[in-house]
Amino acid sequence: MKLIGARSSAFNGSDGRPVEGYNLYLVYDPEEIYDGVVGEQCERLFVLKSRLLFDPCTCVGARVDVRYNRSGKVQRVDLLEV
Repeated sequence: MKLIGARSSAFNGSDGRPVEGYNLYLVYDPEEIYDGVVGEQCERLFVLKSRLLFDPCTCVGARVDVRYNRSGKVQRVDLLEV
């Protein structure tokens, strides 16, 4: 996947505690596109700041690997190449 945009986000969770993270805007690689999609497939993911080892706002254009946990939530995002 390619990181095409990032936006910082901060809000209070349902328990009232602050939540900090990023909305990441990603484009799928051609071999990852689902059947029936014409053109490029993209999506937005919310990732907790604690799950990132890099500042996505300075890495726009880089390739990343997104890993999910068993519940389907983002576990981590790894920077592959800048």
